[in-house]
Amino acid sequence: MRLNGWFPGRIKPLSHQSPISLYSSLRIGSLAAVFVAWKFSGPNFWQFVMIVTFAHYALAFLYSRRQFVAALSSLRTALPLALVTLAGYGMYVTKFPVAVFFGVHHIFNETYLLQREVYRDRAAETRTLRMAGMFFNAALYATILRHEPGLNYFGSSALFGALLVSSALFFYVLFKMRKRLSVRELIDSCIFEIASSLIVVFSLFRPFTFLHLVLYHILFWSVYPLSKLSKQGGAAVPVYVALHATAVPIAWLFAPAGPLASGEYYSQFYLWSFIHIAASFSLSTAQPGWVNWIFQPRAKKPFNLPASLPTGGVRLPEAVEV
Repeated sequence: MRLNGWFPGRIKPLSHQSPISLYSSLRIGSLAAVFVAWKFSGPNFWQFVMIVTFAHYALAFLYSRRQFVAALSSLRTALPLALVTLAGYGMYVTKFPVAVFFGVHHIFNETYLLQREVYRDRAAETRTLRMAGMFFNAALYATILRHEPGLNYFGSSALFGALLVSSALFFYVLFKMRKRLSVRELIDSCIFEIASSLIVVFSLFRPFTFLHLVLYHILFWSVYPLSKLSKQGGAAVPVYVALHATAVPIAWLFAPAGPLASGEYYSQFYLWSFIHIAASFSLSTAQPGWVNWIFQPRAKKPFNLPASLPTGGVRLPEAVEV
């Protein structure tokens, strides 16, 4: 694959690498699964998403307990964790639009994981591209979910206008950086945004819902940790898969379609969604540096704790961020 002819002598060669990283392949695969769900899912789709989301929350807590211990180890980090968790609960009580709160979480994830996976150790060099990408991803998210409470406030015309401006800015910055990026880096930089733009087009025919993008998040984060787990060797991957296989049926038991159906299932989903997202600010580093400074002043990367910390016999990855 040769793109150098487009900009002679200005793009780093592809060499023997695949034209797209495993990370980007996972993002696109998860987005493609969301499209299939949008196209073919029935009226019980929302129950399925809630079931797998509850399982995700349970495993996220288990695999983040090192970070929890670290965050609670000093007042400087425990207080922000407590306050942001209370804020999440307060949003639930006051019926703050969950799509807006989740949007912040989603946009940080998409922007700063890309930085970590594609532009590692080049934060200063790619700062402008990162900011343009964040603006573009925010506009994509809001436009796709423009019918959701909290996002419908802005109106379709304003959101499509923001999408047009942000896309032009993003691709202009990406074009200006082409001399410093390989073909693979260029593709990784924009393939998700291009695919998301197609989702915007499809949304003109039938709306996507907040739960569709929750499904994207769950699918991505269910598979993304496998790379780190596989490097640990032993039973790390089988244990992770087995925990998923156990958590999903348990979550189904209490779903409206399950044998132990709970009338609180729907409200509990939203409660734990707010708490989960709020707590992630103290446990994840896939977010701006100033957020890490508030919640994780010691962390330029995920918390590193002594290997002797009890883990119940399960070898945990360095971080399974949520």
